[in-house]
Amino acid sequence: MQFLIKGLLFYLLFMSSLIATIDKLIEMTDDSNYKSLEKNVKVPKEMQAIIVNPDTKKLGLQTVDVPKLRAQEVLIKIEASAVNRADLLQASGKYPPPKGESTIIGLECSGTIVDYSDDCVIAGKSKAFDIGSKVMALLPGGGYSQYVNVLESHLIPVPEDISFEIAAAIPEAFLTAFQLLFWYGKPEKFSYSDNKQESKQNDDNDNDIDTKNISRHHLIELSNSGLLTICGGKWTTYRQMAQDVLDVICDINPEIGRRSTECVTKIVKLIGSASWTHSVSAILERHQIPKHISSHLSSNYGDKSFIVGNLYLSKWNKLLAGGYPYTEAEVIYCSEYEMSLTPIDILSRRTRLAQLNKAAAEYALPKVIKLMGNVHGWNVRQRVAHYHDTMEFLRTMHVKDRHKWGRSRHTLDYSRRVVETVLNGPSMTDEAIQFVIDRFWDYHSQNVIDDNNDDDDIDDIDDIQDDEMDIDDDEDIDIDHDHRKRLTKTLKKHKQSRQLFEGCISRSQCLSLAKEFSEIFGDDRVIDALMFTGQQQLGLYEILVSCAACASHRQLFESNYYY
Repeated sequence: MQFLIKGLLFYLLFMSSLIATIDKLIEMTDDSNYKSLEKNVKVPKEMQAIIVNPDTKKLGLQTVDVPKLRAQEVLIKIEASAVNRADLLQASGKYPPPKGESTIIGLECSGTIVDYSDDCVIAGKSKAFDIGSKVMALLPGGGYSQYVNVLESHLIPVPEDISFEIAAAIPEAFLTAFQLLFWYGKPEKFSYSDNKQESKQNDDNDNDIDTKNISRHHLIELSNSGLLTICGGKWTTYRQMAQDVLDVICDINPEIGRRSTECVTKIVKLIGSASWTHSVSAILERHQIPKHISSHLSSNYGDKSFIVGNLYLSKWNKLLAGGYPYTEAEVIYCSEYEMSLTPIDILSRRTRLAQLNKAAAEYALPKVIKLMGNVHGWNVRQRVAHYHDTMEFLRTMHVKDRHKWGRSRHTLDYSRRVVETVLNGPSMTDEAIQFVIDRFWDYHSQNVIDDNNDDDDIDDIDDIQDDEMDIDDDEDIDIDHDHRKRLTKTLKKHKQSRQLFEGCISRSQCLSLAKEFSEIFGDDRVIDALMFTGQQQLGLYEILVSCAACASHRQLFESNYYY
Protein backbone atom coordinates (compact mmCIF):
# COMPACT_ATOMS: atom_id res chain seq x y z
CA MET A 1 0.00 0.00 0.00
CA GLN A 2 2.89 2.33 0.83
CA PHE A 3 4.48 1.93 -2.60
CA LEU A 4 1.06 2.28 -4.30
CA ILE A 5 0.33 5.61 -2.63
CA LYS A 6 3.84 6.88 -3.35
CA GLY A 7 3.46 5.86 -6.99
CA LEU A 8 0.10 7.59 -7.26
CA LEU A 9 1.49 10.73 -5.63
CA PHE A 10 4.38 10.74 -8.08
CA TYR A 11 1.86 10.34 -10.88
CA LEU A 12 -0.07 13.41 -9.73
CA LEU A 13 3.10 15.46 -9.36
CA PHE A 14 4.11 14.50 -12.87
CA MET A 15 0.64 15.39 -14.12
CA SER A 16 0.85 18.84 -12.58
CA SER A 17 4.24 19.37 -14.20
CA LEU A 18 2.85 18.25 -17.55
CA ILE A 19 -0.15 20.56 -17.27
CA ALA A 20 2.16 23.45 -16.47
CA THR A 21 3.95 22.91 -19.80
CA ILE A 22 0.81 22.86 -21.98
CA ASP A 23 0.97 26.60 -22.60
CA LYS A 24 4.60 26.25 -23.66
CA LEU A 25 3.69 23.47 -26.12
CA ILE A 26 0.87 25.54 -27.60
CA GLU A 27 3.19 28.50 -28.01
CA MET A 28 5.82 26.27 -29.65
CA THR A 29 3.40 24.79 -32.19
CA ASP A 30 1.36 27.91 -32.98
CA ASP A 31 3.55 29.92 -35.34
CA SER A 32 1.64 30.92 -38.49
CA ASN A 33 4.35 33.25 -39.84
CA TYR A 34 7.22 30.83 -39.27
CA LYS A 35 9.99 30.58 -41.88
CA SER A 36 11.52 27.13 -42.32
CA LEU A 37 15.19 26.52 -41.63
CA GLU A 38 17.49 25.10 -44.27
CA LYS A 39 18.17 21.37 -44.30
CA ASN A 40 21.88 21.68 -43.75
CA VAL A 41 22.47 18.84 -41.27
CA LYS A 42 24.81 16.20 -42.66
CA VAL A 43 23.41 12.73 -42.10
CA PRO A 44 25.83 9.78 -42.44
CA LYS A 45 24.98 6.79 -44.60
CA GLU A 46 25.60 4.31 -41.78
CA MET A 47 24.84 4.26 -38.07
CA GLN A 48 25.28 2.11 -34.96
CA ALA A 49 22.30 0.07 -33.78
CA ILE A 50 21.57 -2.65 -31.23
CA ILE A 51 20.56 -5.76 -33.17
CA VAL A 52 19.00 -8.94 -31.80
CA ASN A 53 20.77 -12.11 -32.90
CA PRO A 54 17.93 -14.40 -34.14
CA ASP A 55 19.81 -17.54 -33.07
CA THR A 56 21.14 -16.64 -29.64
CA LYS A 57 18.50 -13.95 -28.84
CA LYS A 58 21.32 -11.78 -27.52
CA LEU A 59 21.81 -8.08 -28.21
CA GLY A 60 24.85 -6.78 -30.07
CA LEU A 61 26.10 -3.51 -31.51
CA GLN A 62 26.27 -3.50 -35.32
CA THR A 63 26.71 -1.03 -38.17
CA VAL A 64 23.61 -0.67 -40.38
CA ASP A 65 22.29 1.78 -42.98
CA VAL A 66 20.52 4.94 -41.87
CA PRO A 67 16.76 4.51 -42.64
CA LYS A 68 15.34 6.27 -45.70
CA LEU A 69 12.52 8.76 -45.38
CA ARG A 70 9.07 7.78 -46.60
CA ALA A 71 5.92 9.87 -47.07
CA GLN A 72 5.30 12.42 -44.29
CA GLU A 73 8.15 11.10 -42.19
CA VAL A 74 10.79 12.84 -40.09
CA LEU A 75 14.33 11.63 -39.41
CA ILE A 76 15.35 11.93 -35.75
CA LYS A 77 18.89 11.80 -34.37
CA ILE A 78 18.27 9.82 -31.19
CA GLU A 79 19.61 11.13 -27.89
CA ALA A 80 17.80 8.73 -25.53
CA SER A 81 15.52 5.71 -25.69
CA ALA A 82 13.62 3.57 -23.16
CA VAL A 83 13.04 -0.09 -22.31
CA ASN A 84 9.54 -1.56 -22.61
CA ARG A 85 8.04 -4.97 -22.07
CA ALA A 86 7.40 -5.21 -25.81
CA ASP A 87 11.15 -4.75 -26.46
CA LEU A 88 11.94 -7.74 -24.26
CA LEU A 89 9.27 -9.83 -25.98
CA GLN A 90 10.52 -8.83 -29.43
CA ALA A 91 14.10 -9.67 -28.44
CA SER A 92 12.95 -13.15 -27.42
CA GLY A 93 11.09 -13.63 -30.73
CA LYS A 94 7.57 -13.43 -29.27
CA TYR A 95 6.52 -9.97 -30.51
CA PRO A 96 7.34 -9.37 -34.19
CA PRO A 97 7.39 -5.75 -35.43
CA PRO A 98 4.61 -4.46 -37.72
CA LYS A 99 4.94 -5.43 -41.36
CA GLY A 100 7.29 -3.14 -43.23
CA GLU A 101 8.73 -1.52 -40.10
CA SER A 102 12.24 -1.68 -38.68
CA THR A 103 13.34 -4.92 -37.04
CA ILE A 104 15.44 -2.91 -34.56
CA ILE A 105 13.78 -2.88 -31.16
CA GLY A 106 12.79 0.32 -29.33
CA LEU A 107 9.28 1.81 -29.18
CA GLU A 108 10.02 5.35 -28.00
CA CYS A 109 12.80 7.88 -28.16
CA SER A 110 13.79 11.50 -27.83
CA GLY A 111 16.20 13.49 -29.95
CA THR A 112 16.47 16.23 -32.55
CA ILE A 113 15.03 16.52 -36.06
CA VAL A 114 17.72 16.35 -38.76
CA ASP A 115 15.59 15.85 -41.89
CA TYR A 116 12.00 15.49 -43.10
CA SER A 117 10.25 14.55 -46.34
CA ASP A 118 9.01 17.25 -48.71
CA ASP A 119 5.34 16.30 -48.33
CA CYS A 120 5.27 16.87 -44.56
CA VAL A 121 2.38 18.98 -43.29
CA ILE A 122 3.72 19.80 -39.82
CA ALA A 123 7.50 19.43 -40.03
CA GLY A 124 9.22 22.64 -41.14
CA LYS A 125 6.12 24.75 -40.50
CA SER A 126 6.86 25.74 -36.88
CA LYS A 127 9.89 26.04 -34.60
CA ALA A 128 8.63 23.05 -32.59
CA PHE A 129 9.07 20.69 -35.57
CA ASP A 130 11.95 22.03 -37.60
CA ILE A 131 15.59 21.13 -38.10
CA GLY A 132 17.29 20.92 -34.68
CA SER A 133 14.02 20.90 -32.70
CA LYS A 134 13.85 18.70 -29.59
CA VAL A 135 11.14 16.06 -29.98
CA MET A 136 9.97 12.78 -28.49
CA ALA A 137 8.14 10.15 -30.46
CA LEU A 138 6.18 6.91 -30.29
CA LEU A 139 7.82 4.42 -32.67
CA PRO A 140 6.83 1.17 -34.39
CA GLY A 141 10.47 0.14 -33.90
CA GLY A 142 14.03 1.36 -34.39
CA GLY A 143 14.58 3.18 -31.09
CA TYR A 144 17.82 1.35 -30.23
CA SER A 145 19.85 3.14 -32.88
CA GLN A 146 21.40 6.49 -33.69
CA TYR A 147 18.76 7.55 -36.24
CA VAL A 148 15.11 6.61 -36.76
CA ASN A 149 12.37 7.67 -39.16
CA VAL A 150 8.85 8.24 -37.83
CA LEU A 151 5.57 9.70 -39.04
CA GLU A 152 5.35 13.39 -38.22
CA SER A 153 1.99 12.78 -36.55
CA HIS A 154 3.81 10.74 -33.88
CA LEU A 155 6.01 13.64 -32.80
CA ILE A 156 5.68 15.53 -29.54
CA PRO A 157 7.73 18.67 -28.84
CA VAL A 158 9.99 18.51 -25.79
CA PRO A 159 9.85 21.59 -23.51
CA GLU A 160 13.17 23.16 -22.65
CA ASP A 161 12.96 22.21 -18.97
CA ILE A 162 12.64 18.47 -19.71
CA SER A 163 15.76 16.44 -20.42
CA PHE A 164 16.11 13.94 -23.27
CA GLU A 165 16.25 11.08 -20.74
CA ILE A 166 12.92 12.00 -19.16
CA ALA A 167 11.29 12.74 -22.51
CA ALA A 168 12.24 9.32 -23.89
CA ALA A 169 10.20 7.62 -21.15
CA ILE A 170 7.00 9.59 -21.77
CA PRO A 171 5.47 8.48 -25.13
CA GLU A 172 4.85 4.76 -24.57
CA ALA A 173 4.10 4.24 -20.87
CA PHE A 174 2.79 7.58 -19.65
CA LEU A 175 0.69 8.55 -22.65
CA THR A 176 -0.78 5.04 -22.92
CA ALA A 177 -1.81 5.16 -19.26
CA PHE A 178 -3.23 8.67 -19.68
CA GLN A 179 -5.19 7.60 -22.76
CA LEU A 180 -6.76 4.59 -21.06
CA LEU A 181 -7.52 6.38 -17.83
CA PHE A 182 -8.96 9.67 -19.09
CA TRP A 183 -10.00 9.13 -22.73
CA TYR A 184 -11.50 5.65 -22.54
CA GLY A 185 -12.16 5.25 -18.80
CA LYS A 186 -13.76 8.69 -18.39
CA PRO A 187 -13.92 8.37 -14.60
CA GLU A 188 -16.15 10.34 -12.32
CA LYS A 189 -14.15 12.46 -9.87
CA PHE A 190 -14.62 12.95 -6.16
CA SER A 191 -12.26 15.55 -4.66
CA TYR A 192 -11.66 15.56 -0.94
CA SER A 193 -9.59 17.63 1.47
CA ASP A 194 -8.80 17.42 5.16
CA ASN A 195 -9.97 21.03 5.23
CA LYS A 196 -13.54 21.24 3.88
CA GLN A 197 -13.60 25.03 3.60
CA GLU A 198 -10.31 24.98 1.72
CA SER A 199 -11.70 22.28 -0.57
CA LYS A 200 -14.71 24.46 -1.41
CA GLN A 201 -12.49 27.40 -2.25
CA ASN A 202 -10.35 25.24 -4.51
CA ASP A 203 -13.45 23.94 -6.30
CA ASP A 204 -14.09 27.53 -7.42
CA ASN A 205 -10.69 27.62 -9.08
CA ASP A 206 -9.97 24.20 -10.62
CA ASN A 207 -7.17 25.63 -12.71
CA ASP A 208 -5.15 26.55 -9.62
CA ILE A 209 -3.11 23.32 -9.63
CA ASP A 210 0.21 23.25 -7.85
CA THR A 211 2.37 20.92 -5.80
CA LYS A 212 1.10 22.36 -2.52
CA ASN A 213 -2.53 21.50 -3.31
CA ILE A 214 -1.63 18.04 -4.57
CA SER A 215 0.16 17.23 -1.31
CA ARG A 216 -2.90 18.28 0.72
CA HIS A 217 -5.75 16.72 -1.20
CA HIS A 218 -6.63 13.30 -2.42
CA LEU A 219 -8.71 12.28 -5.39
CA ILE A 220 -11.13 9.36 -5.62
CA GLU A 221 -12.02 8.16 -9.10
CA LEU A 222 -14.79 5.76 -10.09
CA SER A 223 -14.30 3.97 -13.40
CA ASN A 224 -17.07 2.58 -15.60
CA SER A 225 -16.28 -0.90 -14.32
CA GLY A 226 -16.95 0.18 -10.74
CA LEU A 227 -13.30 0.29 -9.67
CA LEU A 228 -12.51 2.92 -7.05
CA THR A 229 -9.04 4.47 -7.18
CA ILE A 230 -7.65 6.87 -4.59
CA CYS A 231 -4.51 8.96 -5.09
CA GLY A 232 -2.83 11.93 -3.49
CA GLY A 233 -3.19 12.79 0.17
CA LYS A 234 -0.48 12.32 2.78
CA TRP A 235 0.40 9.94 5.59
CA THR A 236 -1.13 12.16 8.26
CA THR A 237 -4.56 12.03 6.55
CA TYR A 238 -4.76 8.37 5.63
CA ARG A 239 -7.68 7.77 8.00
CA GLN A 240 -9.65 10.59 6.40
CA MET A 241 -8.83 9.11 3.01
CA ALA A 242 -10.17 5.71 4.07
CA GLN A 243 -13.33 7.27 5.46
CA ASP A 244 -13.93 9.21 2.24
CA VAL A 245 -13.61 6.03 0.18
CA LEU A 246 -16.21 4.28 2.31
CA ASP A 247 -18.47 7.33 2.09
CA VAL A 248 -18.33 7.12 -1.71
CA ILE A 249 -19.14 3.42 -1.57
CA CYS A 250 -22.16 4.14 0.62
CA ASP A 251 -23.30 6.92 -1.74
CA ILE A 252 -23.15 4.82 -4.90
CA ASN A 253 -24.56 1.72 -3.16
CA PRO A 254 -27.62 2.81 -1.11
CA GLU A 255 -28.15 -0.73 0.19
CA ILE A 256 -24.72 -0.72 1.80
CA GLY A 257 -25.30 2.82 3.05
CA ARG A 258 -28.52 1.84 4.84
CA ARG A 259 -26.78 -1.02 6.68
CA SER A 260 -23.68 0.99 7.62
CA THR A 261 -23.06 2.64 10.97
CA GLU A 262 -21.38 5.88 11.88
CA CYS A 263 -17.65 5.98 11.20
CA VAL A 264 -15.57 5.18 14.30
CA THR A 265 -12.15 5.95 12.87
CA LYS A 266 -11.75 9.08 15.02
CA ILE A 267 -11.98 7.11 18.27
CA VAL A 268 -9.90 4.11 17.18
CA LYS A 269 -6.35 4.52 18.46
CA LEU A 270 -3.22 3.31 16.78
CA ILE A 271 -1.55 0.19 18.16
CA GLY A 272 0.76 1.24 20.95
CA SER A 273 -0.97 4.56 21.68
CA ALA A 274 -3.69 3.38 24.08
CA SER A 275 -1.76 3.93 27.32
CA TRP A 276 1.35 5.69 26.03
CA THR A 277 2.59 8.79 27.80
CA HIS A 278 5.77 10.84 27.68
CA SER A 279 6.92 9.04 30.82
CA VAL A 280 7.31 5.68 29.07
CA SER A 281 10.93 6.40 28.21
CA ALA A 282 11.72 7.37 31.82
CA ILE A 283 10.07 4.20 33.14
CA LEU A 284 12.24 2.08 30.85
CA GLU A 285 15.33 3.97 32.01
CA ARG A 286 14.49 3.25 35.66
CA HIS A 287 14.61 -0.44 34.78
CA GLN A 288 18.24 -0.10 33.67
CA ILE A 289 17.58 0.16 29.95
CA PRO A 290 20.01 2.68 28.38
CA LYS A 291 18.59 6.09 27.60
CA HIS A 292 19.06 5.99 23.83
CA ILE A 293 17.40 2.56 23.64
CA SER A 294 14.54 3.64 25.93
CA SER A 295 13.88 6.71 23.80
CA HIS A 296 13.95 4.62 20.64
CA LEU A 297 11.53 2.02 22.02
CA SER A 298 9.12 4.66 23.34
CA SER A 299 8.94 6.56 20.05
CA ASN A 300 8.64 3.44 17.88
CA TYR A 301 6.54 1.01 19.91
CA GLY A 302 4.48 3.24 22.22
CA ASP A 303 3.05 1.34 25.17
CA LYS A 304 4.18 -1.90 23.49
CA SER A 305 7.74 -0.86 24.35
CA PHE A 306 7.18 -2.46 27.76
CA ILE A 307 6.94 -5.85 26.03
CA VAL A 308 10.14 -5.16 24.11
CA GLY A 309 11.73 -3.92 27.32
CA ASN A 310 10.90 -7.14 29.13
CA LEU A 311 12.50 -9.12 26.32
CA TYR A 312 15.55 -6.87 26.53
CA LEU A 313 15.90 -7.35 30.30
CA SER A 314 15.27 -11.08 30.23
CA LYS A 315 17.79 -12.24 27.64
CA TRP A 316 18.02 -10.36 24.36
CA ASN A 317 19.91 -7.21 25.30
CA LYS A 318 22.68 -7.11 22.68
CA LEU A 319 22.78 -4.55 19.90
CA LEU A 320 22.38 -5.76 16.34
CA ALA A 321 25.11 -3.36 15.21
CA GLY A 322 27.12 -0.74 17.02
CA GLY A 323 26.02 2.87 16.69
CA TYR A 324 22.30 2.09 16.38
CA PRO A 325 19.69 1.44 19.11
CA TYR A 326 18.29 -1.72 17.52
CA THR A 327 18.52 -4.76 19.78
CA GLU A 328 17.92 -8.50 19.69
CA ALA A 329 14.71 -7.91 21.68
CA GLU A 330 13.16 -6.08 18.71
CA VAL A 331 13.86 -9.03 16.43
CA ILE A 332 12.07 -11.37 18.84
CA TYR A 333 9.15 -8.95 19.34
CA CYS A 334 8.64 -8.25 15.64
CA SER A 335 8.82 -11.96 14.83
CA GLU A 336 6.27 -12.91 17.49
CA TYR A 337 3.90 -9.92 17.49
CA GLU A 338 4.30 -8.00 14.21
CA MET A 339 4.34 -10.84 11.67
CA SER A 340 7.94 -10.34 10.53
CA LEU A 341 8.60 -13.41 8.41
CA THR A 342 11.93 -12.63 6.73
CA PRO A 343 15.18 -10.89 7.72
CA ILE A 344 14.34 -8.22 5.12
CA ASP A 345 11.24 -7.39 7.20
CA ILE A 346 13.48 -6.69 10.19
CA LEU A 347 16.36 -4.90 8.49
CA SER A 348 14.34 -2.82 6.05
CA ARG A 349 10.71 -2.55 7.19
CA ARG A 350 11.04 -2.52 10.98
CA THR A 351 14.43 -1.06 11.90
CA ARG A 352 15.35 0.61 8.57
CA LEU A 353 18.94 -0.43 9.23
CA ALA A 354 19.38 -1.47 5.58
CA GLN A 355 18.62 2.07 4.43
CA LEU A 356 20.69 3.72 7.15
CA ASN A 357 23.86 1.67 6.80
CA LYS A 358 24.28 -1.23 4.42
CA ALA A 359 27.43 -2.47 6.18
CA ALA A 360 25.69 -2.46 9.56
CA ALA A 361 22.80 -4.45 8.09
CA GLU A 362 25.18 -7.05 6.64
CA TYR A 363 26.95 -7.27 9.98
CA ALA A 364 23.62 -7.80 11.81
CA LEU A 365 22.17 -10.27 9.30
CA PRO A 366 23.65 -13.52 10.74
CA LYS A 367 22.35 -12.66 14.20
CA VAL A 368 18.91 -11.74 12.84
CA ILE A 369 18.64 -15.06 10.99
CA LYS A 370 19.66 -16.96 14.10
CA LEU A 371 17.02 -15.26 16.25
CA MET A 372 14.22 -15.45 13.67
CA GLY A 373 15.10 -19.04 12.86
CA ASN A 374 14.64 -20.02 16.48
CA VAL A 375 11.25 -18.24 16.64
CA HIS A 376 9.88 -19.59 13.35
CA GLY A 377 11.57 -23.00 13.48
CA TRP A 378 13.58 -22.64 10.28
CA ASN A 379 15.69 -25.59 9.18
CA VAL A 380 19.18 -25.16 7.77
CA ARG A 381 18.00 -24.97 4.16
CA GLN A 382 15.56 -22.18 5.00
CA ARG A 383 18.27 -20.27 6.86
CA VAL A 384 20.53 -20.49 3.82
CA ALA A 385 17.73 -19.31 1.52
CA HIS A 386 16.97 -16.32 3.75
CA TYR A 387 20.65 -15.41 3.93
CA HIS A 388 20.96 -15.50 0.14
CA ASP A 389 17.77 -13.48 -0.41
CA THR A 390 18.70 -10.82 2.13
CA MET A 391 22.24 -10.40 0.84
CA GLU A 392 20.87 -9.98 -2.66
CA PHE A 393 18.43 -7.36 -1.34
CA LEU A 394 21.17 -5.47 0.51
CA ARG A 395 23.20 -5.26 -2.68
CA THR A 396 20.41 -3.13 -4.14
CA MET A 397 21.21 -0.41 -1.61
CA HIS A 398 23.99 0.69 -4.02
CA VAL A 399 26.38 1.70 -1.26
CA LYS A 400 30.04 0.73 -1.09
CA ASP A 401 30.97 0.32 2.55
CA ARG A 402 34.72 0.38 2.95
CA HIS A 403 36.71 0.36 6.19
CA LYS A 404 33.63 -0.43 8.29
CA TRP A 405 32.83 -3.03 10.93
CA GLY A 406 36.39 -4.35 11.08
CA ARG A 407 36.12 -6.18 7.77
CA SER A 408 39.14 -4.79 6.01
CA ARG A 409 40.61 -8.28 6.45
CA HIS A 410 38.56 -11.45 6.18
CA THR A 411 39.95 -13.79 8.78
CA LEU A 412 39.21 -17.44 9.16
CA ASP A 413 37.71 -16.82 12.60
CA TYR A 414 35.31 -14.17 11.34
CA SER A 415 34.18 -16.36 8.44
CA ARG A 416 33.56 -19.28 10.79
CA ARG A 417 31.60 -17.06 13.17
CA VAL A 418 29.33 -15.82 10.36
CA VAL A 419 28.61 -19.34 9.17
CA GLU A 420 27.96 -20.79 12.63
CA THR A 421 25.68 -17.89 13.57
CA VAL A 422 23.54 -18.23 10.44
CA LEU A 423 23.26 -22.00 10.72
CA ASN A 424 23.00 -21.93 14.53
CA GLY A 425 25.38 -24.84 14.76
CA PRO A 426 28.81 -26.24 13.93
CA SER A 427 30.54 -25.15 10.75
CA MET A 428 32.73 -27.08 8.33
CA THR A 429 36.45 -27.57 8.87
CA ASP A 430 38.93 -24.72 8.80
CA GLU A 431 40.58 -26.31 5.80
CA ALA A 432 37.33 -26.23 3.83
CA ILE A 433 36.60 -22.62 4.83
CA GLN A 434 40.07 -21.50 3.77
CA PHE A 435 39.72 -23.36 0.48
CA VAL A 436 36.48 -21.52 -0.33
CA ILE A 437 38.03 -18.15 0.59
CA ASP A 438 41.08 -18.75 -1.60
CA ARG A 439 39.16 -20.04 -4.60
CA PHE A 440 36.57 -17.26 -4.30
CA TRP A 441 39.33 -14.68 -4.51
CA ASP A 442 40.87 -16.45 -7.50
CA TYR A 443 37.57 -16.27 -9.40
CA HIS A 444 36.78 -12.76 -8.22
CA SER A 445 40.15 -11.39 -9.27
CA GLN A 446 39.36 -12.44 -12.84
CA ASN A 447 36.41 -10.04 -12.84
CA VAL A 448 38.08 -7.07 -11.22
CA ILE A 449 38.88 -4.12 -13.47
CA ASP A 450 41.24 -1.63 -11.96
CA ASP A 451 39.43 1.69 -12.29
CA ASN A 452 41.91 3.67 -10.20
CA ASN A 453 44.53 5.65 -12.10
CA ASP A 454 48.14 5.99 -11.03
CA ASP A 455 47.53 9.30 -9.31
CA ASP A 456 44.86 7.77 -7.08
CA ASP A 457 47.24 4.95 -6.19
CA ILE A 458 49.95 7.42 -5.22
CA ASP A 459 47.50 9.36 -3.06
CA ASP A 460 46.41 6.15 -1.31
CA ILE A 461 50.04 5.14 -0.79
CA ASP A 462 50.72 8.51 0.78
CA ASP A 463 47.73 8.01 3.09
CA ILE A 464 49.04 4.63 4.23
CA GLN A 465 52.50 6.09 4.66
CA ASP A 466 51.11 8.81 6.92
CA ASP A 467 49.34 6.19 9.02
CA GLU A 468 52.35 3.93 9.41
CA MET A 469 55.13 6.50 9.93
CA ASP A 470 55.58 9.58 12.08
CA ILE A 471 56.39 12.30 9.60
CA ASP A 472 57.34 15.84 10.47
CA ASP A 473 55.20 18.18 8.37
CA ASP A 474 58.17 20.47 7.79
CA GLU A 475 60.56 17.70 6.78
CA ASP A 476 60.92 16.44 3.20
CA ILE A 477 61.25 12.63 3.01
CA ASP A 478 62.22 10.67 -0.05
CA ILE A 479 60.71 7.22 -0.21
CA ASP A 480 63.21 4.71 -1.43
CA HIS A 481 62.30 2.03 -3.92
CA ASP A 482 61.97 -0.79 -1.38
CA HIS A 483 59.75 1.18 0.95
CA ARG A 484 57.52 2.29 -1.94
CA LYS A 485 57.24 -1.32 -3.10
CA ARG A 486 56.19 -2.37 0.40
CA LEU A 487 53.54 0.36 0.53
CA THR A 488 52.21 -0.65 -2.88
CA LYS A 489 51.92 -4.24 -1.70
CA THR A 490 50.07 -3.10 1.44
CA LEU A 491 47.71 -1.00 -0.65
CA LYS A 492 47.01 -3.90 -2.97
CA LYS A 493 46.26 -6.13 0.00
CA HIS A 494 43.80 -3.60 1.39
CA LYS A 495 42.12 -3.24 -2.03
CA GLN A 496 41.79 -6.98 -2.45
CA SER A 497 40.26 -7.32 0.99
CA ARG A 498 37.69 -4.61 0.34
CA GLN A 499 36.83 -6.03 -3.08
CA LEU A 500 36.39 -9.45 -1.50
CA PHE A 501 33.76 -8.07 0.85
CA GLU A 502 31.98 -5.91 -1.70
CA GLY A 503 32.25 -8.18 -4.73
CA CYS A 504 30.49 -11.24 -6.05
CA ILE A 505 31.23 -13.92 -8.57
CA SER A 506 28.89 -15.17 -11.26
CA ARG A 507 26.64 -18.20 -11.10
CA SER A 508 28.83 -20.10 -13.55
CA GLN A 509 31.90 -19.36 -11.43
CA CYS A 510 30.03 -20.56 -8.34
CA LEU A 511 29.26 -23.79 -10.16
CA SER A 512 32.93 -24.26 -11.00
CA LEU A 513 33.91 -23.57 -7.39
CA ALA A 514 31.31 -26.05 -6.16
CA LYS A 515 32.63 -28.75 -8.48
CA GLU A 516 36.18 -28.18 -7.21
CA PHE A 517 34.93 -28.31 -3.63
CA SER A 518 33.07 -31.58 -4.22
CA GLU A 519 36.09 -33.20 -5.84
CA ILE A 520 38.39 -32.32 -2.95
CA PHE A 521 36.03 -32.85 -0.01
CA GLY A 522 33.89 -35.58 -1.56
CA ASP A 523 30.46 -33.96 -1.31
CA ASP A 524 28.69 -33.38 -4.63
CA ARG A 525 25.53 -32.04 -2.96
CA VAL A 526 27.29 -28.75 -2.40
CA ILE A 527 26.44 -27.95 -6.02
CA ASP A 528 22.72 -28.11 -5.19
CA ALA A 529 23.33 -26.12 -2.01
CA LEU A 530 24.83 -23.26 -4.02
CA MET A 531 22.47 -23.35 -6.97
CA PHE A 532 19.03 -23.94 -5.42
CA THR A 533 18.29 -20.26 -4.72
CA GLY A 534 18.65 -19.42 -8.41
CA GLN A 535 20.66 -16.25 -7.89
CA GLN A 536 22.95 -15.08 -10.67
CA GLN A 537 25.76 -13.85 -8.43
CA LEU A 538 26.93 -14.70 -4.94
CA GLY A 539 29.30 -13.19 -2.40
CA LEU A 540 31.89 -14.96 -0.28
CA TYR A 541 29.76 -15.51 2.82
CA GLU A 542 26.78 -16.76 0.83
CA ILE A 543 29.02 -19.44 -0.65
CA LEU A 544 30.52 -20.29 2.74
CA VAL A 545 27.08 -20.59 4.35
CA SER A 546 25.84 -22.86 1.54
CA CYS A 547 28.88 -25.13 1.68
CA ALA A 548 28.73 -25.41 5.47
CA ALA A 549 24.99 -26.12 5.42
CA CYS A 550 25.49 -28.94 2.94
CA ALA A 551 28.34 -30.38 5.00
CA SER A 552 26.23 -30.50 8.17
CA HIS A 553 22.81 -31.35 6.71
CA ARG A 554 23.30 -33.18 3.45
CA GLN A 555 19.81 -34.67 3.42
CA LEU A 556 18.22 -31.20 3.09
CA PHE A 557 19.94 -30.64 -0.25
CA GLU A 558 18.80 -33.74 -2.06
CA SER A 559 17.49 -32.92 -5.53
CA ASN A 560 13.97 -34.10 -4.58
CA TYR A 561 13.74 -32.12 -1.33
CA TYR A 562 11.24 -29.32 -1.00
CA TYR A 563 10.34 -27.14 1.97
